[in-house]
Amino acid sequence: MPTVAESQTSTETDWVSRFADDVIAESERRAPGKPVVVASGLSPSGPIHLGNLREVMTPHL
Repeated sequence: MPTVAESQTSTETDWVSRFADDVIAESERRAPGKPVVVASGLSPSGPIHLGNLREVMTPHL
């Protein structure tokens, strides 16, 4: 399975792709074959607004 950085077409990789690869490698070291779960901890403490969308979209992307 190619890493995030290897799937990029440019020769320069951004920090997010490198960090994602580090997280994937560490999760494989700790629990081989298990899925990586990213949670946002969504818990609005007031009226729902556009800022709440970030908490939902961060783990999605």
